Amino acid sequence: MAEVQCLLFAARYRQTLMETGFLDRLANQLKANKSAACRRAIQRILVRIKEHCESGQYKNTTDAENEFRRLVESDLACK
Repeated sequence: MAEVQCLLFAARYRQTLMETGFLDRLANQLKANKSAACRRAIQRILVRIKEHCESGQYKNTTDAENEFRRLVESDLACK
């Protein structure tokens, strides 16, 4: 039984890494050709979206990506 729990934990851990990895790549794409203030805002948003992703707030990566993009587009530093 303990082995099964360990495997479930490992699978969840790998899934979390995959989700946050895709967010890191997206953040780097969004930072391209942006001002320093906008890049800092994107970094702040990234941290918040990662926390939400890891807590299971989003059903899938598309939901997380859409929310990330929406928050960046609505941030005053990125307009």
